[in-house]
Parts: sequence; C-alpha cells; structure tokens
Amino acid sequence: MPGVEGKPGTRKAESLTHHAPRCRGWYCAPIMRGPLFLCVAALACACGPGITGEVFHHTLTSEAVGDTYDVLVRVPAAYAAEPGRRFPVILQLDGKVPGLDEFDTTARLASALEAAGELNPVVVIGVSALEGQHRLRDYTPPPELPDLTGAAGGAPAFLTFTRTELLPFLEREYRVGDRALFGHSLGGLFGVYLFTTDAPPLVSAVVAASPSLVFDGGSIHGALARADATRSFPRLLVLTAGRLEGPEMMVPVQVFADQVRARELPGVEVIHQTFPVDHLGSIEPSFREGLRALHAAGWDTP
Repeated sequence: MPGVEGKPGTRKAESLTHHAPRCRGWYCAPIMRGPLFLCVAALACACGPGITGEVFHHTLTSEAVGDTYDVLVRVPAAYAAEPGRRFPVILQLDGKVPGLDEFDTTARLASALEAAGELNPVVVIGVSALEGQHRLRDYTPPPELPDLTGAAGGAPAFLTFTRTELLPFLEREYRVGDRALFGHSLGGLFGVYLFTTDAPPLVSAVVAASPSLVFDGGSIHGALARADATRSFPRLLVLTAGRLEGPEMMVPVQVFADQVRARELPGVEVIHQTFPVDHLGSIEPSFREGLRALHAAGWDTP
C-alpha cells in the first residue's frame, strides 16, 4: 500500500472495507479506537483502460455529512520509483457516479498527458457518495430561494468533510502535495462555490466544467460580488462550457469569468473556454484542457 509501509496503525477508522468487483487484492489493518475494534482496509484495484500506475479503493464515512463516500486513488508509475517525492493531487468530484465515472476520465487523461510529456506525474482522487446520488445535496450552496431548501444546500458540510476528514486521511496514507479540484455541472458549481467562499483556500486551482451557475437563480454571482478581495483565492480558475448547451448555460459562465476578471483579484488567472459539444460532452475536453492549463501554470512542477 503506497505511503504507509510499516505504519498500518495510522489508518483512519472511518475507512471501511468495500469489495468492488474490479479490485484484485486488499490490505487490512485492525486498530483500536476507544471501545471499538474496526477493520480498516484499502483495496488495490485493477486500472481501467488507458490508466497507468496503480489504483486503490477506500470507503470513508463522514461525520460532517453523515454519509459514506467512495474514494478512488490513482498513483502514477513514478510514485513507487520515487519514494521521497510528494505528488500534486487532482480532487475529482463525481468519481464513480453512474453515467459519469469522471475518475476514470481524468485518470486516463492524466496518464496520456504524462506519457506525452505534457503533464508531470499527478495523483488523481475520485470522490462520490457510496449509496445513491447526492450531488444536489453535496455540491450546492445554501439556497436563497425557499423552494430549494431541504434537498439542496449541503456544500458547507461537504467542504467540511473535504477539509477535515478526506484530506487528513489522504495526507496520512499517501505522499500528496498541492491540490486542484475538478468538477462538472453541479460539481463545477461546487468548485465555483469553493472559489468564492473558501478561505484559506482548500485548493490552488479549480477546473469547473459546464458549472450549473443557474442554480438558485444564479445566486453564486452575488457570492462573488461579496467576496473579500483582500483574502487569498485559488490562483487558477478554469471555466468551460459546451456551445451546444445553449445560452442558458454558456452566458452565466461567460458572465462569471468576466466578473472575476473585473475584480482584479491579486495573483488569480482566469481561463474561459468553450467546446463544440453538449453538456455531457464537455467533460473530457474540459478536464484535458484543465490539466494542460495546470501544467502551463507550473502547478505540477516537482
């Protein structure tokens, strides 16, 4: 198991065994936490087509959200060859959501760009709720419109989970460094929410593919206007849309990019791109160009 050789007792008790059919082996380290005896496990998984390196599978139960998450970790081939090195991390939302599987997409793109010399080796983390689809709950800011309360608005709790539970777990288990967040649709909205509200910033870069900025009547634009320009922000924001999505999706993304530029936030670079695709079709080109933008900005420099 990468990053924890000789230290099985450091594993976090919230990580539970999940037997996925694609896994080829597992590691279990029993530990004591108070009166509880828990089996904490990580599963080494067969990589999907086009994915190099190794993939490991955890499940993590969050006290902040009250739900359990799939956590897939792709480490590059260089991870084992360079045991003293820390690697930058892509936090990929909707890692194994049915119909999206964005972890596989980003891990495959990273593998190809690494092989082509267009990206330095990175770790890719895929995160998704284990039971059901809770994207509306986890990725949306607290709504201002009353008809959206209840099912939506859990972004603050999901951010707490990411900051206080997921990242400490990953930092104990793996040799990880700087972080970027990738999200699509509602996942992209969460990235924009993180950009506008999170201080100190959890990540240094956000790639938001076709973000659902129309949620709650576009209230995220007001959150940007209220953001304190003197605080720290992620230094790179990539916003994309598909030209076949129509103006209802394209225009808010363009407006938000223009708003960020107009605020002249110190040290922040904004990239806005469109592609000749529909909503789902924007996932792959957005994440590919997002990885290239990270490399061009020197984010992945060892």
